[in-house]
Amino acid sequence: LTQLTRLDLSGNQLTGLQRVAFEGLGNLRTLILSANPLVSLAPGVFNVMSRLRHLELNSCKLTSLSANLLRLMPSLEDLYVVNNSLPTLDLGLFAGGMPRRIRADHNQIASVTIGGLSQEQVAGFIQ
Repeated sequence: LTQLTRLDLSGNQLTGLQRVAFEGLGNLRTLILSANPLVSLAPGVFNVMSRLRHLELNSCKLTSLSANLLRLMPSLEDLYVVNNSLPTLDLGLFAGGMPRRIRADHNQIASVTIGGLSQEQVAGFIQ
């Protein structure tokens, strides 16, 4: 499994992911976890995947993305969190570098922040 580059676990019954869930899968480039009833993701669960480029968490039941969730993912290009229940989107999640594409439509997002900055301060970054 150490050479695996794409993993699609969509449409299963995963409700949570522990920090060690992806140990040994450091070569993953694409991870699809969509259509799972995920309510929690342990902080750092994706830390072993520094080469991950594409992460899909669409149609889960996520209500938040923890501050350390995507911290060590410098290669991440695409993050899709469509159709969840996210009330905010904190762009400060991407300490390793901002992805090129973020899709977060069909959520309940009322505010967008960048590492604790206010919505007014963020408005200068979003076109």
